[in-house]
Amino acid sequence: MTVPGVTVQRVGADDVVPLRLEVLRAGLPREEAVFPGDHEDSTFHAAVLADDAVVAVGTVVKAARVGADG
Repeated sequence: MTVPGVTVQRVGADDVVPLRLEVLRAGLPREEAVFPGDHEDSTFHAAVLADDAVVAVGTVVKAARVGADG
């Protein structure tokens, strides 16, 4: 599906922090919007841009499954 003016792209950890601060951590210091694993090489961050403004972000962090052996 293509929506004019909307794109999804891979971004760096620092690119997701401003929206996290605004939506998830409003009024808190910046470091509260930096999550464990954000800067790992295996972590994937993406942003949805509408007319060049970030309107959504997503992050996938590799982590061991709770209760998993090894």
